Amino acid sequence: MDNEQHCKDIAERLHKIATGKAYIVNGDFVYDEDLTDEERRIVGECDDPCEGNGREATIEDFFQDWFDLTFQVNIDKEYLHCCVCIAWGGPNIYIDTGTGYVELYWWGSSAKASLSEAATKAVDEFFKEYYNCI
Repeated sequence: MDNEQHCKDIAERLHKIATGKAYIVNGDFVYDEDLTDEERRIVGECDDPCEGNGREATIEDFFQDWFDLTFQVNIDKEYLHCCVCIAWGGPNIYIDTGTGYVELYWWGSSAKASLSEAATKAVDEFFKEYYNCI
């Protein structure tokens, strides 16, 4: 997969999670339009949308593993934006809500893709809550 497409795929996954069009089925992210009949049954039978199999995916699901986090705050220490490193060591990939991009760096090359407004807002809300807890 080329670097630009990889960034676009990440941005698309975040958008679909933020807009309620992604699910966790059998431990994997599945998009609404790609659900099989069996997966739709599993999603429909889920009793608790926050736990278990066949539930709507959350931003927290996406950010279960991250390597570094930088907050941008104002002089009053109020949260403004964040930059989250989600891959390190080849390639390095960042989700930057200040610039609104997924950014990828690998040796001398780089690529980026725009985050949707919904994805940027969802990531910011998640990490703003995290920031306020620390």
